Order: sequence, then C-alpha cells, then structure tokens
Amino acid sequence: MALYTAEADTHKASVAMQRLRLPPVLTSFNEVEFANALQLRVFRKEAATHEAEAAWLRFHQDRQDGLFIMREMTAEFFAQAVRLAQIYTAQFGVRTLDILHVATALECRADAFWTFDYRQAGLAKAVGLKLLF
Repeated sequence: MALYTAEADTHKASVAMQRLRLPPVLTSFNEVEFANALQLRVFRKEAATHEAEAAWLRFHQDRQDGLFIMREMTAEFFAQAVRLAQIYTAQFGVRTLDILHVATALECRADAFWTFDYRQAGLAKAVGLKLLF
C-alpha cells in the first residue's frame, strides 16, 4: 500500500523496492488486500475516490510490466496457515489475514517479508523470514 499511496512509510517502501534483486511474489490474496485497503482509505476519508482509482491503476500497470511475480494460492497455503495459527497465534495475537500473509510467503519460498505491522512481523521473524522493515 505504501508504494502506491502517500503514507508515513512510503519512503521506506520505495527504498526497499529499489534494493530488491528479484521481483516480489504476490497472490490474488494480496490483490484483494490491496483493493480493500484502498477502499477503506476512501471510507475513512483518508483518500479521495480518484486517488484510490489512480493507485489501483498504477498497481495493475506495475503487474503488467512484470514488477511483481504473480502466484496462485493452493490448498497448501491454507494448510500452512492452519499450522501457523495452531503454533503461533496464542504467542503473537495475530489475526487470520496476518497468518495468511506469512503462510503465503512461506509457500512461495520467500526469503524476506515486508510489513509495517508489528504482530505480523513477529510471526514472520519467528518462522525464519528476514524482515525488510
């Protein structure tokens, strides 16, 4: 989100993106999460509708340009999320969507993880993912 809308962490996200050697992997789950986050900003009066639409178009253009690698989610992603929930939720207090983000990273064999959410970061670190922020 911080790559496409002006936020406190926009500069950090831009710098991290420029340092990447390989394109980040995204799934349709990430796309849903981004679409919802944009519309929540409109609902909360943090962005105008045209700003959200412009961010959405930039994201899709970046996808078409190959800035991201898209991967489909399979049943294994959700099985991994169940395992993570059983092991880590009581320790970190993570929400289902946070668990799905981390499970997706693991199933995509990511070596690094992007988040500004401290609980999600704790889970990612606990399962061996390098944090980019």
